[in-house]
Amino acid sequence: MPDLNNASLLDRALAALCAELQAAEIDRSYGIYDALPLETEDEWGNPVAFLDAVGST
Repeated sequence: MPDLNNASLLDRALAALCAELQAAEIDRSYGIYDALPLETEDEWGNPVAFLDAVGST
């Protein structure tokens, strides 16, 4: 990375850190669904019924 001054290097490091934090936050929110049984209904409905309907078309 030639020709990077301190400010540019800091900007790149901060952007990489923010991207990692955002990815970790998304992974955590999906992890909540991984902990629940598939049959658990939520505000979106019943995932098993949806998968059955998709599979029957």
